[in-house]
Amino acid sequence: MGNFTTGEIIAILGVIGGSIGFSVGLYQYYIAQKWKRSEFAAKLLEELANDERLSTCCKLLDYSTRSLPVPEHYRTLTSEKTFIHNWNTLSHAMKPESQVGEFDWQEMLYRDLFDYFFSYLERVDHYISIQLIDVNDVSSLSYWTEQIASPRFVRQPVFMDFLEAYEYDGVLKLMNKFNLR
Repeated sequence: MGNFTTGEIIAILGVIGGSIGFSVGLYQYYIAQKWKRSEFAAKLLEELANDERLSTCCKLLDYSTRSLPVPEHYRTLTSEKTFIHNWNTLSHAMKPESQVGEFDWQEMLYRDLFDYFFSYLERVDHYISIQLIDVNDVSSLSYWTEQIASPRFVRQPVFMDFLEAYEYDGVLKLMNKFNLR
């Protein structure tokens, strides 16, 4: 190393060491951000099980008929403690208000529950749109959006008119992200 002085060698090694340190720090930052995004997405998905209204919607989508408790938020609609879920009533409840005069308590329950569920899905779509999370982080939601797009217990698209009439564009965008529309 005849052409370099000791000071120059130390300076070069310092630059190399600093570059390596910077690269390691940048990689650790990337991993930490990825971990935080993953944690956030996991908390969003946990809401499906831990939020009574969201978990009730999942059950409604997953069963052709079933006895379910009236969620606590909706006990003012009825004195009934339980209700029998069926797709005929759900289908009628999901018609836009302009097509139906009035709704009974169970239909109001369905409308309120799915309004809440669709708002949740809109929030998820927003988080994906602003790149807070990635669609792959919440890929399990594709099952639920598929049940909304094409419910397996009825032939007609039960929710699509409701989504369009009440401008749940984020739900429709989320369906597109899962290649369902």
